[in-house]
Amino acid sequence: KVAAYLYNGPEYLETYFAAFKGGFEPVNTNYRYGAEELVYLFDNADAEAIIFHAGFTDIVEKIRTRLPQVKAWVAVAEPRVALVVRAAARAARVSVACQPRLSAPVRAR
Repeated sequence: KVAAYLYNGPEYLETYFAAFKGGFEPVNTNYRYGAEELVYLFDNADAEAIIFHAGFTDIVEKIRTRLPQVKAWVAVAEPRVALVVRAAARAARVSVACQPRLSAPVRAR
């Protein structure tokens, strides 16, 4: 089983797709869980691999020794919020650029 300890984003979907493609069972993990909840979940799910965002490294380091059945801990880069913001700004500019322009000013009567 593969646990996805990730924020919502492309990495989450990629982890699930890879797990299904490889014939593994994905285990969903709420990114708000604390150390005790994570140990309980990963232990009871019999997770053997944990895919986690690098921002969770501190909490992962605290629980690693308590989960000897986990064979692989894989850190992925943090989501790039700045890319999303830039993409949204670009989409807004495109939306404005595509609006019809009036040739003559509209006057109120």
